[in-house]
Amino acid sequence: MSNQVILWGTLILPWLSLLFMPKKDIKRYISVGLLSTILCIIVIETGIRYAWWAIRETTFPFAVIPTYAYGLFPVFPMWLLKYTYGRFSLYLTVDTILNIVLPLWFCLGLDA
Repeated sequence: MSNQVILWGTLILPWLSLLFMPKKDIKRYISVGLLSTILCIIVIETGIRYAWWAIRETTFPFAVIPTYAYGLFPVFPMWLLKYTYGRFSLYLTVDTILNIVLPLWFCLGLDA
């Protein structure tokens, strides 16, 4: 499978998953998605500026920022909060696991 297909998939598929979320939940959690996107882009830009990492492959309109910053990072927190809202211990557990697994995923080069 082409890396471009994977990159475009990480951009488009998360947004398509919002078709399965009720409209009132989208309105409720969209601010979390936007905040996580802004923070993600700040971290990525800082890392590129100080040469903490290098982006090997991107899609055309998104010159430097990886596509998962616009696909996975805004949508995933919305789904996470939808299913863990009101249960802080569950949210903390799931978020901790994801904060351990996802950096390992990207560090091992499994992202494309």
